[in-house]
Amino acid sequence: MSLDLFHRIIIRQTNNAVQNEEHNLEFNLPRYRPTNVNRWFGVYNTDHHTEHINQLNFFKKAGFWFLSRLPYGEGSTRLWDDERHNLANYFDGHILDDEYEFYKNISDEICDMSLKERLEYIVRNGIAGCLVKEDKSISDEGEFVVDLNYMADFPVRSKYIRYGAKLVMDQTLNVKYIEVPHIPVLRRGRVRRMRTVKTVVKPEQKNWTYAYNLFMSSLITHVTIVEHVLLTHFVAAANLSSTMSKYKDSMNSHIVTLLRPFIYKTNEINSKALHILVNRGGIVNRIFAFTSSGFRQFCQYHIRNATFKFYNPREKVHNEIKILKDANRYWNLIYNFLSKVFKDIEPEDASDFVNELCDKTGMTKLSNVKLNTLQCLTNLIFTITFWHEYVGNMGIYIFNHKVGKSKVYKRHFDKLDDVVQSHIQNCNLTLNTSISTLPKLYDPIYENVDDELTTLWNDLVQRAKRLNLHCDTVKVEKLECSVSL
Repeated sequence: MSLDLFHRIIIRQTNNAVQNEEHNLEFNLPRYRPTNVNRWFGVYNTDHHTEHINQLNFFKKAGFWFLSRLPYGEGSTRLWDDERHNLANYFDGHILDDEYEFYKNISDEICDMSLKERLEYIVRNGIAGCLVKEDKSISDEGEFVVDLNYMADFPVRSKYIRYGAKLVMDQTLNVKYIEVPHIPVLRRGRVRRMRTVKTVVKPEQKNWTYAYNLFMSSLITHVTIVEHVLLTHFVAAANLSSTMSKYKDSMNSHIVTLLRPFIYKTNEINSKALHILVNRGGIVNRIFAFTSSGFRQFCQYHIRNATFKFYNPREKVHNEIKILKDANRYWNLIYNFLSKVFKDIEPEDASDFVNELCDKTGMTKLSNVKLNTLQCLTNLIFTITFWHEYVGNMGIYIFNHKVGKSKVYKRHFDKLDDVVQSHIQNCNLTLNTSISTLPKLYDPIYENVDDELTTLWNDLVQRAKRLNLHCDTVKVEKLECSVSL
């Protein structure tokens, strides 16, 4: 399936859903075509009329406009210098100041660690936790790995090094080494070519900084494009919205009311994501190192092979991955909430709806109709809320220019510092996509709509606030009911 075809499928799904005005989905999507981002900003509109939200949307528009005008990054490769550059000055006194400071503080704490300690922190508390798998082929004892070596197959622009790396850890999640698929061959201190050979690089060995840079850039790229954009926006949210629109008249009205908050503005948001982020020449294509064809091939790989996988709390994971313990608590909260909702509702009322959702999203169907309904809807609501926040905010990993980057320049392959232009691009995109402008998960989203749902939801909110969370990499009060941009 081509990426253009993928775009058209998503647009067809969302166009089908916008027919129902009660869902607040009246945004009419245009026919697919390359869109001039700057012209699009002139017709931006929002249902939120408070001064605060309008300010946030103004900064989003300004930030996206700024990013759309930046070149691809083929110009200056000057490194970021704390003495000459201070991003905090740009946000000082702005509405984004608190947002920046919160994540910058965590990023600075990570920066104070050694490279090995950083990787272990990001596995236990951060975005690498969702990709950890046990691999018994390496040794008899078994190792835990985060394998991103597949990314080396996709071409990047000439000034950058191809993505791909494999982090290998022991049974206690202590880093043993990073396996890289290619090693730079130097001549007079400059990279002349990349030698394609899998090489094991252990902590503090030669090329350890290069291996760290390559793994971090691969991790940030994979999670942003696959787990965030494709899974949460275009697999979970878009399919829930389009399928609900199809069945809204034949399904129990209580179920329709239940799901409305989780598809609020989904079609509008996904349309903007298509045109601004993942369109040809879009911001994602600029920020990451892929060529236009490489980016298309990367997306096609995941679409064709259906690599998307929903979080499964019953799947055995390492007990030291704290972020997944938090995810487990939230998943169970939502599951228990839905169990109470469906206590007096026959699950057969939504069986066709749920079966089609399972087919579209690739979820495994359960033979028990009620359990299948609860699992499917829990997976989707969890992905749209908690998972979207978990995999969608890269500020923790890029606000300090020495912690993570979106691409590795050949010229600076062994430098922790990011390039000025690349760092500004990353920070602007992260801030503009982390601004909360949609209803929060803790808001009274069913108030004055359904008294029974209001009671059950308030109980969920109180339980959620009492959760003993392990990590601060997910900001609980920021969780939104539906995907945002």
